[in-house]
Amino acid sequence: MDGGDIQLVGFDQATGVVTVRLEGACRGCPMAKVTLKMGVEAALLDAFPGVVREVVSDDGQDAV
Repeated sequence: MDGGDIQLVGFDQATGVVTVRLEGACRGCPMAKVTLKMGVEAALLDAFPGVVREVVSDDGQDAV
């Protein structure tokens, strides 16, 4: 709705880390960290028992 999107980059089953990439209007948005932590990561942790955390990939740099 706001022109942003999120892409699944990968999942490391050994560590339980999901890597995602923000696209469109979500890149650089000041609310992106809140959305990722409280929305996306929470949903992933709830839906998939093997997931332990989420990492954001942005042009090769990891954050969160």
